[in-house]
Amino acid sequence: MRTEDELVAIAREHLPADVAERWLALRLPAVSLVPVPVGDVLTPIVGQLGGEPALPDDVPWPVTDDGRPLYHVATVDCAALPTAGAGLPDRGHLLFFVDEALFEDDADPDEPPPPGAARLVHVPAGQAVRRRATPAQGNAYDRTRLAARACVTAPAGDHPAVFQALGDAVTEPGHPLQALRFAAALAGPEPDHRLGGHPQPLRDSVEFDAAAASLGGAAGWRDPALRAEALRWRLLAQFDRGDPDIAWHGDDAVLLYWLIRADDLAAGRLDRVFFTLRRPYGNDG
Repeated sequence: MRTEDELVAIAREHLPADVAERWLALRLPAVSLVPVPVGDVLTPIVGQLGGEPALPDDVPWPVTDDGRPLYHVATVDCAALPTAGAGLPDRGHLLFFVDEALFEDDADPDEPPPPGAARLVHVPAGQAVRRRATPAQGNAYDRTRLAARACVTAPAGDHPAVFQALGDAVTEPGHPLQALRFAAALAGPEPDHRLGGHPQPLRDSVEFDAAAASLGGAAGWRDPALRAEALRWRLLAQFDRGDPDIAWHGDDAVLLYWLIRADDLAAGRLDRVFFTLRRPYGNDG
């Protein structure tokens, strides 16, 4: 993840001045979730990757449509986050679960995740919870504590907001936003877990996945209705299986995304999320 100063410096080094300013105008605040080393007792903890989740007694362990237990990816304490300006919930806990079968070596890279392959559980502030052991039929990632850092994100070159601000020319070969050096400068060396802001896509902006599902089917990215719908969606959370703590078998080159419409996020309707993923190749959504 990049700081504000780093993002501005990269844009001004790699992009023409007019493109840099219009692209930077689209940046959004976010929260980076950073693994905390074992033995660090000073860094404030805001959640965890893996481990046992804490759930209310009346919430069953999330399962796939055919009854297999989902993996607990992460839990985040919203009240502990530096949420100023990021539009994130400011209370309660968010718990993220996913079907590990999505990452088997023989998984079809062009197949979108099926319904029931992931789930978000929101536990309101003050609700009684208890630690749950993973069901016998399931497996679990080891627990890794998470800290939070405020950061800034900017959109990929094929983000619907970029089309709106800079036009369709951004998709043409040779456009500065498509340059490999620019992409390499933006990429960070660490696994990228984040809340809010813009998603980091491996290819094809994930907002179009959510928009197509919302409209009842796929459509070309040039379709005005699809673009308008895509602009309504925001990143709630992204988890990076490049982190070995949540990638102990199968395909680890996968990013996991939970998206939500901006109006649903503002109203706290956290049950209305959309899950998708990206692999380096295929899965064009």
